[in-house]
Amino acid sequence: MSSTATLDGQAELFSMFIHEKGLNAIEGDSELAIESHFTTADFGLPANQGLNRYTRLTRIEPDFIQRGTMTVEVLSNEQANSDQETDGPLSFTNETEKIDMRVQRRHLQLKFKSNEVNGHYEMGKPIMWTEPGDLRS
Repeated sequence: MSSTATLDGQAELFSMFIHEKGLNAIEGDSELAIESHFTTADFGLPANQGLNRYTRLTRIEPDFIQRGTMTVEVLSNEQANSDQETDGPLSFTNETEKIDMRVQRRHLQLKFKSNEVNGHYEMGKPIMWTEPGDLRS
């Protein structure tokens, strides 16, 4: 649904979505996907007894009730103030049992995204396989 409003005499067009009515954006006669995503908190192995450990992420077992294809990206940093690096996106469906990867950093986050017409998801308890890493990759 599109509407117009005026601000300082200038007309502006904006869109509104009614969450309780369907899963898509309606523009004229077209149904469009509404992008949805969320990012996890930081995770990684703690520094222990003076050891500065990297975390290696080797597998994700997604646990979603979902319609359509979703993606996951691994967001990571070497240091707290380093530029963020992104690995992926890796696609998965409701039938995907595991997503294998090899990502190693000190600070990691996962970003799950849906951007498909009629897409919908509810997250359960996904499992991440991690192990201590090192500087070699």
